[in-house]
Amino acid sequence: MNLLSPNSFTLIKTDTTQLNTRITMNHIVANKWKWTIHGLAWTVFFGIGLVFFMGVYDWQWALFYSSLNISILMFLFYCNGYLIDQLWEKKQFLLYAVSFLGLLFITILIRWTINTHFLHIVPPTPVFSPQIRLLFFSITTTVTILGLSFFYRVLLNRYERERQYLVLINQHNEAQLQLLKNQINPHFLFNTLNNIYSLTVVKSPQAPKMILLLSDLLRYVIYESQSARVDLEMEITHLKKFIDLFQMRNEFPQNVQLQVEGDITHWQIEPMILIPLAENCFKHCDFDSNDQGFIKITISASQQGLQFNTENSFTESNQQKDKIGGVGLENIRKRLAMRYPDKHTLHIHKTTDTFIVQLQLPA
Repeated sequence: MNLLSPNSFTLIKTDTTQLNTRITMNHIVANKWKWTIHGLAWTVFFGIGLVFFMGVYDWQWALFYSSLNISILMFLFYCNGYLIDQLWEKKQFLLYAVSFLGLLFITILIRWTINTHFLHIVPPTPVFSPQIRLLFFSITTTVTILGLSFFYRVLLNRYERERQYLVLINQHNEAQLQLLKNQINPHFLFNTLNNIYSLTVVKSPQAPKMILLLSDLLRYVIYESQSARVDLEMEITHLKKFIDLFQMRNEFPQNVQLQVEGDITHWQIEPMILIPLAENCFKHCDFDSNDQGFIKITISASQQGLQFNTENSFTESNQQKDKIGGVGLENIRKRLAMRYPDKHTLHIHKTTDTFIVQLQLPA
């Protein structure tokens, strides 16, 4: 039985929206840094060109030509990026190669034409003539910019594809986690509701208290557990309510022990991890057939980590597994693997009459 109400789906949608907002903001910040780096890179190229041309012209013409030169190179860089997006990424390699060579030829031709026909200031003849030096500079910078543009754009597109893939994986994992967290064992819920019904029929004073406890527990399961982390104290508080509900279902209290050790005030954990493990004890414990039946739950917090142990008696012939759904050990394994990858240990031991679960979470 899945206790996901419309409000729960709204909360899941809200969490996904918040995740998308964070991703969008990170993307905006990344773009801001990208254009800042672009600006710095073009400033460096402009400075290199200015130094080069001041060796050929006076500083006024060097400044003018450097500005003209950097404008052409910027056009070349971003035009090639456009060709990569439109042709290379669509695997039209031959068409891209033709366009690339055409762009290279046209750019060199334009720069050579400007060099030889529009700029007539010629300094004293150096080892190489100004025309040869300008041609060499034009070819070198053009090829360099085209090469940088190609590798930059290809790597940027690859990064963007990987980022989008990770976003989809993250959204899927978040949605799956929310669905897993918003389940509770129907066996316990149905029995509790039946007991509440029986108590209301005889007008027992216990009925209102049971309803309040169940309401608080369900509120925590459906709403509070939407957070990525909750205070350990809150999880333990609702674990105690779970135990109280179980005890109130019985005419006489059962042998259930809960022991908390260490300082838990500053701990935060994944919500709805401890309660389902405890619930597993109550589901399989042999209280009905064993007068010596017991459940022992120990929570120990230290600088090394959080240790959560459960131990319960059980009889093999009475053991049953909930086939309807709900939270089970496999559910817990999946969530632990997603939230604490390679940082937790979960050991399950079964003897002829005892079932033990040991969970270790990182500090």
